Amino acid sequence: MYSRFALALECGNIEIALESARALDDKECWDKLSDMALAQGNHQVVEMAYQRTKNFSRLSFLYLITGNMERLKKMVKIAEIRKDTASHYHNALFVGDVRERIKILRTSGQGPLAYLTAVTHGLTEEAEEIKQSLGEEEMAIAVHPRAKLLRPPPPILQSDQNWPLLTTTRSFFEQSATARTAGGPKLVADFDAVVKVEGGWEDDEEVILDEEGLPAAVGEEGEDDEEGGGWDAGDDDLELPDLVPDGPD
Repeated sequence: MYSRFALALECGNIEIALESARALDDKECWDKLSDMALAQGNHQVVEMAYQRTKNFSRLSFLYLITGNMERLKKMVKIAEIRKDTASHYHNALFVGDVRERIKILRTSGQGPLAYLTAVTHGLTEEAEEIKQSLGEEEMAIAVHPRAKLLRPPPPILQSDQNWPLLTTTRSFFEQSATARTAGGPKLVADFDAVVKVEGGWEDDEEVILDEEGLPAAVGEEGEDDEEGGGWDAGDDDLELPDLVPDGPD
């Protein structure tokens, strides 16, 4: 089964590779399948491979570039359940959830950063609440006058379909190989009938060789070619018009 999976990867056949990967259910196979599917733009197979290997960081980025904000919000909850603070914050940043980012910063002990985030994004109530919980040393911070909101732009279009691929037609040899496997030698017989040319070498006249192995001249064996003979010495001379100009009278 692994040989079949490896051959499918070499040929770029996603369907057979996916079928083999499901049968093997090995992390290395899913990783290789995800790389090949990503190169071909088949993000649906990539999503399945990332889910099987629990590669949450790449899965979040895949949802980000495809504009799937609904599943990206689910990744925020999954990261919170897994207690992965970095992934939780990154997903909240991708989604643009400012309050979730403030919550993460306060939970992780980053009060000043949570305060700056609240003040920068205009959340005065949250900023006052955080300010009361901070000490004098922690409050010795100033908001930058040119601070701006940090929110990702919303996706214009969600990419649900795989990337389009260039359609190609099979060659005659690929079609004949497929038909030979499915239908037996029937196509081979038809192909022989198509390429058969009437009048092979067996229909040609026998070439006569002399003693030295060279083609003998016509007529050496007493058989002259009566049809299509060339000019011979016995032929009558052609009568040509007199092209010499007449002299003066």
